[in-house]
This record gives sequence, structure tokens and C-alpha cells, in this order.
Amino acid sequence: MELSEHVVVMHEGKIEQAGRPDEIYDHPATPFVAEFVGGANVFSGKVENGRAALSPSLSMPLPAHRAPGREGAVVQAFVRPQEVKLTRADDTSAADRVTIAQVQRLARIGPIVKVSLRLADGGAMTVEIPVRELDSLGVTEGDRVLVDLNAAKIFVEDYSI
Repeated sequence: MELSEHVVVMHEGKIEQAGRPDEIYDHPATPFVAEFVGGANVFSGKVENGRAALSPSLSMPLPAHRAPGREGAVVQAFVRPQEVKLTRADDTSAADRVTIAQVQRLARIGPIVKVSLRLADGGAMTVEIPVRELDSLGVTEGDRVLVDLNAAKIFVEDYSI
């Protein structure tokens, strides 16, 4: 991805997506591409009341630029560890695409901290943030945080939105 000007991602002998590396990474065309070109947290659910219901504690709006998916349609959301925004749970600015989680483990790896989270429904999630950001948040293992998944790539059945 670093050396290429054009990348073609193939799966089972078929082209899934072709384009510049940044286009493929930032705007994956299919769930396969989203998973293949970089580690991601994956959430599965279905369309309920015009929203992507990913768990009992996490429901995300379907983007307005697409018609809402059919009720009950299968939904997958992919969000990379570095695309997640964390805030303290006492921050009252919670909105759509936010859920509460508990910090299970903090692993400092150079300038990055891998944050292992346990979501309210029991699911696990990994987030990567700069050490300075973690220090400014002032959270430690056991603390509750708000998890903002605004950067999630959502796929409804075979279509990306």
C-alpha cells in the first residue's frame, strides 16, 4: 500500500475493488475489502427502525445519502482501532454512534496505546490512541469511557453506505 499508485484487491478470482491505496483504505467498497486492507473492529446487526442496530447498546443512523435499508436487512460496521474517539463517560455530549465501554487493559507501544474495551453488551473492542491523548483523558484500567464510532464504514447486505 505504501509503494503502490494503484491497488487491485481480489477475492476468489474476482476484483472486489481497484483504486489508489488511500481510496481503498478510506472507502472500502465491500466488507471483504474493509477487513482485508487493515485490522478493524467488526460489528454485526440488522436494520431496525431505519437504523443499524449493532447490539442492544449500539444503534447507528444510516447515512442520509442512501435510502434506508429494509427492516431486518443484515448490517456490518467496520471501524479501525485508530478511527475510534474516546471520551470520559462523564462527558455529557453523547450522541448517535456512541456507546459506553469499560477499559479492560492499556498497553503502551511506543507513542501509541492499545486500549482493550468491554462494551456494555459484553463485546470486546480494540482502540489505538496516542499516549498524549490517553494522558489528557486521564483514564485508567477499570474506568468507563464513551466510544464514538463516527468513522465506521457501514455495509447493508451487499451495498456500502
